Amino acid sequence: DLDVIIAELSGSEADAIADSDFEAFSRRIRSRYQGALLGWLNEQSKDALLKPMQAVCNKLYIRLGRNELKRLWWIAEQAMQGLRDGSIDNDLPLRRLFARLDLTLKAMTEGGEHGPPTETITALSRALLFYAAQARPGSKATDRLRKLFRLEDLIPDRDALLRARGAVTGRDAGLFQSIGEAVREELGQVKDTLDMELRTGRVDAEQRGESKTSLRQLADTLNMLNLPVPAKAVEDLLPELEITDNVTNLDLDSPLLALAQKLLEVEAILDVHIQLLGEPVEEEKGSKFISLPPQEQRHILSQLLDECVTSLHEVQEAVRMRLDGNGEANYLKPLEQISGALTVASQDEVSALTDKLGRVLNAALTRGDGEVDNLDALTDAIAALELYLAGCRDEQSNSLRFLEIMHSRLEGLPEAGLDGDQVPATAITLPERTTAAPKEPKLPKVPEIDPVMLGIFLDEFDSVCGKLREQQEAWLDNTADSKAASELRRGFHTLKGSGRMVGATEIGDLSFQIEDLLNKLLEDRITFSQTLGDTVRLSIGALVELRARLLGEDSELDQAGIRSLGSFARLLAGGNHPDMLKLQAVLPPSLLSLLTETPGSVQRSEPETTEKPRPVETTATPPTLDELLQAGAIDPTLKQLMAGEIQGYLAELEIFVNGLVSGSNQVITRGLIRVVHTLAGTLAMAPLGQEALVARALENYLDSRLNEQR
Repeated sequence: DLDVIIAELSGSEADAIADSDFEAFSRRIRSRYQGALLGWLNEQSKDALLKPMQAVCNKLYIRLGRNELKRLWWIAEQAMQGLRDGSIDNDLPLRRLFARLDLTLKAMTEGGEHGPPTETITALSRALLFYAAQARPGSKATDRLRKLFRLEDLIPDRDALLRARGAVTGRDAGLFQSIGEAVREELGQVKDTLDMELRTGRVDAEQRGESKTSLRQLADTLNMLNLPVPAKAVEDLLPELEITDNVTNLDLDSPLLALAQKLLEVEAILDVHIQLLGEPVEEEKGSKFISLPPQEQRHILSQLLDECVTSLHEVQEAVRMRLDGNGEANYLKPLEQISGALTVASQDEVSALTDKLGRVLNAALTRGDGEVDNLDALTDAIAALELYLAGCRDEQSNSLRFLEIMHSRLEGLPEAGLDGDQVPATAITLPERTTAAPKEPKLPKVPEIDPVMLGIFLDEFDSVCGKLREQQEAWLDNTADSKAASELRRGFHTLKGSGRMVGATEIGDLSFQIEDLLNKLLEDRITFSQTLGDTVRLSIGALVELRARLLGEDSELDQAGIRSLGSFARLLAGGNHPDMLKLQAVLPPSLLSLLTETPGSVQRSEPETTEKPRPVETTATPPTLDELLQAGAIDPTLKQLMAGEIQGYLAELEIFVNGLVSGSNQVITRGLIRVVHTLAGTLAMAPLGQEALVARALENYLDSRLNEQR
């Protein structure tokens, strides 16, 4: 029964907003609520961000005149306080209720105070009270709601409550799958860095700093998703990174190896928590045996195969020791472990082939005369087994081809028992390789996003994009303006967080790449260049296309272009000099026009010369670019891009040549060779004669001279 006396709602009728001011008031208050809601959605671990939302609720129930509407906003404020106090759990359905409050504000904006229908207000009020009924004791706000509306008398038994919760929540697996991909990308970068450290035995301070930043961001994301267990596991990795900052050895007891093990454990925890969020709240009870979820099965198999790869390394080391004269080195024990593990994994044929490898090694290494026959074949067989195991572990397609190589290398080789006595060769039948049918091209799939969340996101998206376009011009006019760059970075940070939150992964991922690029620029780890400025301009222009893709509308920008733009930004952030021409080749003309039609884009001019070039005698005059264009041989956009790029590269090359002419000591650098290499590639796209071959010859000459300098 919602009709109860609420002290806070008594006597406030006099403060109701006049009809003439209501539209302006509702628009202003809705904008404030949307900003507060999206701010909290981006950083849900910060309970203080709920306070601005509560302030909006407070103002509404004081100033509105419609009683049931006043009551809704008062209940909402109390529920938010319960969330801040930790009595109410933060989950997706609750966040959707907060989003539906925004729809109520929209109805008020469009239809006045009586715009929202009574049934909608009642349903929202009861849904919020349902959370208060489940709340843990300790919050004055939720305790008061329970007492005032007599919720204790309405709370069902535990089984009924679980069934109701399962019906209401419906675990949003799609959302967490998209978040999981972003999480794995962050973790993959840390793994790549650690892999390089393990291979070289050297810790790069800059890359290690990036790993720490990635882990902190990852922990924040997991806390935002209300996943405290994996978040704590990630946070615990940070002290381990600090301990190993100055490690320079690769011993078996190296702390880097211990860190790698912890990283694998954390990855396993992340996979389990993210994947299982899509499972039902309660499974139907069947037999007393519990079947493992598919993700658990894949995880166990992956760990088993990883151990097999480690054991195979022991085999390789034991074989080396045997070849060096150590007759005690045991290669059979780790092979037996691999064979047994493969049997457990229902790979009997591979297990039998592994046993055959052991017998072939026996025949080759126990002769006693120090000679080893068929060493190349044995080496190939062991390497093929390792590639097969690693491919199965990483779920790579067509790993069976390595098994076929192993089988062919071992076929016909002599086999022996433990004592070296020859035994009959065994014939093993491999599992058949299946040829996958060609897949139909996939069309862009519109993410399944809650309409309420999508509406709020698009409102914020349009606002942020407008600000990005404004700040872009200010920044490109004065690239030293760090404030404008910071505003751009903040805009992309906002789109990254809210995009990934609602499931707009393309927007979230591209925004992450550009945010990272601007972070490196603001930290003076890279310097501004025209290429960097063009990349940011293209990315802001691409956001419009990404919005269309999100809504399932026609868009000229495809997945290849999106990936290329993100990869290009990542290379720039790493201090590299990627080829802009290759990027432009996969982007639509509507985006490329941003680089030529806007005042912020630098136009290169041809270098002035004091002497006319001497004419070259040829039997036939090659066509000019204009003649090719008129004949339809070259696309106008391609011609424009080629001309600009060629002039720029020639200008850089001319600086080097002028230095040679003046007699100064010009040092050939890798950067100069890269300029000539790119120039050759550009010329080869639409050659007029042999200019591309000449550029290639110059590149080879400079490369050989660089080696002489060294």
